[in-house]
Amino acid sequence: MNPSSLNAIIQLKQWKEDEIKSELLKIKQIIATHERDIKRLEEDFSMKVHEAMQRRHAQMEAELLQEFHHYLQDLTKALEEKKQLLKRRIDELKKTENALIQAYQERRIAENLKERIVHDRQLIERKTETKTLDELAVRRMSR
Repeated sequence: MNPSSLNAIIQLKQWKEDEIKSELLKIKQIIATHERDIKRLEEDFSMKVHEAMQRRHAQMEAELLQEFHHYLQDLTKALEEKKQLLKRRIDELKKTENALIQAYQERRIAENLKERIVHDRQLIERKTETKTLDELAVRRMSR
């Protein structure tokens, strides 16, 4: 295999790595957004529960109590959905990280192969050069 064709392969592998790195960055930003949303929802939930605990001694109308109960249910449902979405994004992040590791390994294999080919060619050139010099020396000595 020609080292120049390996250079093209290495460039493609590097491009793939860069693409995966940018995808990782996007996923990490999305995860951070989901984590902020979850934290905000948890704080809202905690605050509403705290308010309910403070009002529990006060007389609450049945309609208001039912509305509050539905609100907490909706908040809990939204929180669970966000957590599931976050879990899926984290799984996606892990898969993308594995793809990055795979791309890095593939690039390193191509680089190592190129280095080996270049080294082998240099070795062959040195042997050929040494052989030529030895032949010249033998010819000179035989004269």
